[in-house]
Amino acid sequence: TFYKKETFAFCGFVLRRKGLGFLISAMKSLSISVVRRFLFFHKFRPIHQSHISGAAASTASSSLVSRTYGSFRENPCRNMSTGVEQSSGRNKKKVILEEAFESATTTEEMVRLFKEMELSLEGNELGFAALKLGLHLHRKGEDNEKVLSFAEKALRIFDVAGDEPTLRVAMALQLMGSANYGLNRFSDSLGCLNRADQLLVKLEAEGDNAVEYVWPVLHAVQLELANVKNAMGRREEAIANLKKSLTIAEMAFEEDSKLMGLANRSLAGACLAVLNFSEALRYALKALEIHEKELGDNSAEVALDRRLLGVIYSGLEEHDKALEQNRMSRKILQTLGMESDLTRAEIDAANMKVALGKHEEAVHLLKSAVQHTVKDSVMRALLFMSISNAMVNQQEFADSRRSLDFACEILAKHETASPLQVSEAYSQAAMQYE
Repeated sequence: TFYKKETFAFCGFVLRRKGLGFLISAMKSLSISVVRRFLFFHKFRPIHQSHISGAAASTASSSLVSRTYGSFRENPCRNMSTGVEQSSGRNKKKVILEEAFESATTTEEMVRLFKEMELSLEGNELGFAALKLGLHLHRKGEDNEKVLSFAEKALRIFDVAGDEPTLRVAMALQLMGSANYGLNRFSDSLGCLNRADQLLVKLEAEGDNAVEYVWPVLHAVQLELANVKNAMGRREEAIANLKKSLTIAEMAFEEDSKLMGLANRSLAGACLAVLNFSEALRYALKALEIHEKELGDNSAEVALDRRLLGVIYSGLEEHDKALEQNRMSRKILQTLGMESDLTRAEIDAANMKVALGKHEEAVHLLKSAVQHTVKDSVMRALLFMSISNAMVNQQEFADSRRSLDFACEILAKHETASPLQVSEAYSQAAMQYE
């Protein structure tokens, strides 16, 4: 029911000339092409820092820093209620600075106080302040060079030769790894994160540290490792890290929390990237189950789960299910006003229709989506590329080339701002021109 008469005619021709085996291979390649175009337009998305923060890097880590850092101030000799002055003027100033730093709410205030603390604090006290400031800057999306400088400062203080591995060293390494990743220094990032992983595994095995502190940091490290390895093209290794992060999350967090849903969806996306559809389906369905239970049937997370499921079902050649999941996803996204994600879902739907021989429907859907995109945006360029692809399959080569020319004209305006995305788009365009 999905294929046009022309598609049936093509299948008959292939069957007569090439045999059944070739025909099955050809039809399967159509399904795979949907997935590959999905992966081109929506590369394996790095786990966003907000998700990592939700697990560890922000809430748990900064809480741990605050608790440990605060312990340096809970000193009986500083109890002024005894009526005996036991702190020098210098120590009083340190206490005031520490308390002011702890209560600071703005980045500017924290940076100013830290500079003052550098003149009066030393050792672990200063290290924890540097680590806390680095985590704060990272959460705020500040310049990764600044984040890295504070993380390195903390590590230099904590990482004393001959000392036993400590959680604070692992936390500093994790922050360094995350900052280096943001700077596209993947080898440096991998080195920091691997060392952090080794330290944390050792600390977990020794049992001297409370697991409620070790697990969140170890979880964050696994997510960061997945990001870095995927960026380096080591996707199978990235999946292993995501699976480990999911195992940790199952022990550390509530079974049906939103975080567990996000973890399952990230793993589903990673499996999809290596065309492991059966595993991708299992994790995507689990993510959908959690998000429906926790957030409701019409939430944004459910819409994103269904969009992913649509592509997975295409890879499995279950086209009825693929189109239905995509339709449900687009309905929710449209209701929520999530225009960018809606456009991407429309591109997915069009690519599915192209794979099924429904070229006219695909072109109509894409042309409609173009009207809702910002003029000269990268998204509009990607839509024109999809339109071109659909027209090629209709053998409308002149119109296809014209759409591709429009796309390249738009992409040229984004070469400086988004060089990686544009270069990948140019590579795809080159294949379509050919």
